[in-house]
Amino acid sequence: MPRGEKERARALVAEAISARASAQRPLLFVRVNHPETGLTEAEIRAVVRPGLSGLRVPKMESARSVQLVATWVAEAEAAAGTDGRFDPVGSRHRKAR
Repeated sequence: MPRGEKERARALVAEAISARASAQRPLLFVRVNHPETGLTEAEIRAVVRPGLSGLRVPKMESARSVQLVATWVAEAEAAAGTDGRFDPVGSRHRKAR
């Protein structure tokens, strides 16, 4: 996607997530860009809201990347008023084995 369309795409995805905020199924995951692209923080801030089940983050190969994403998710949760309700690894939805 061209960089000039990223902001519009974020808004459309956020709108779609909000529209299904009360739905329990299907689970809704959003793929964001790798943390080193410079795009990920804005993407996380746009999509973390009620209705989102989790994030897909590609090629998480360092502790630094994991910490960055965790920080951005926590900040986005606080801004969206969803503190602690977002489950970035989908653990609420896993079945016991």
